[in-house]
Amino acid sequence: MTEATLLPFDLPAVRRKKLTVDFDGGSQSSDGGLLLLREAERSLGICGRLAGSLTDRRDPTRISHSLVEMIKTRALAICCGYEDGNDLDRLRYDPLLKLAVGRCPESGGELCSQATMSRLENMPSRRQAARLTAATVRVRIDVSRLDEGEHVVPVSTEQVDAPPGVQVLRVWPSTIRVVLASAAVKAVRVVPQVRGTPAADHAVGRVAVEPQIVEVKGPRTTIEERTTVDTAPVDVTGVRHTVTQSVGLLLPDSVYPTTQRTVQVTVEIRVEDSMRVRQPAGAR
Repeated sequence: MTEATLLPFDLPAVRRKKLTVDFDGGSQSSDGGLLLLREAERSLGICGRLAGSLTDRRDPTRISHSLVEMIKTRALAICCGYEDGNDLDRLRYDPLLKLAVGRCPESGGELCSQATMSRLENMPSRRQAARLTAATVRVRIDVSRLDEGEHVVPVSTEQVDAPPGVQVLRVWPSTIRVVLASAAVKAVRVVPQVRGTPAADHAVGRVAVEPQIVEVKGPRTTIEERTTVDTAPVDVTGVRHTVTQSVGLLLPDSVYPTTQRTVQVTVEIRVEDSMRVRQPAGAR
């Protein structure tokens, strides 16, 4: 099949300047205002604060788009009038949007898709979603002289960290309840999690994790009763062979691993016994 190629052609000169028309425009964008929005976001740092309010429980070894990058992508797209997340399947290649988010317009990889963005929007817990509304304003409380237990601490306007250009006139409520718990370190057993079903005629066999014990740190009241910690699930959907992955740990808020942030999980996938070919007795 022959494809038509539109060749460049010349038009009459304008003030002795050659005028040529071609159809090879390269990467283009109609959203030039993204560069101004990029500077405004860099000054305010709102997307970074929103990302800092979320707990990223994804497997670190499989992340292509950081939280702050995805939040920037969504926020800047909305500012340009693209409120529907489905628009990201096209906008992810927009050179100016890529530049505004922090990727090179030509050589940088594409931005996240609509499916990835949808997972982000459904990821925050109720507590994290409540924290997002206050992510643009921070109140700094000095707890260095407080003992363990419950305290009522006064809050003044000088303790409020607001975005540039915002003046804090009054703080309400004028006090905040602070509960302090002593930190504790504890060794807990790692429990590997598996998700999905292998290919037909295959089954999950032995599941191993290395290391089997990790050390975590957090409020004593939170971890004193905890003896195990789950891993992020290893997906074996449709798999026909043994899988080995490095995955993160699923920890509650304010609890974090002291050294080992990821563990290695090996899931044995074997052919079901009923499908094995049995040799006749005496056969070699």
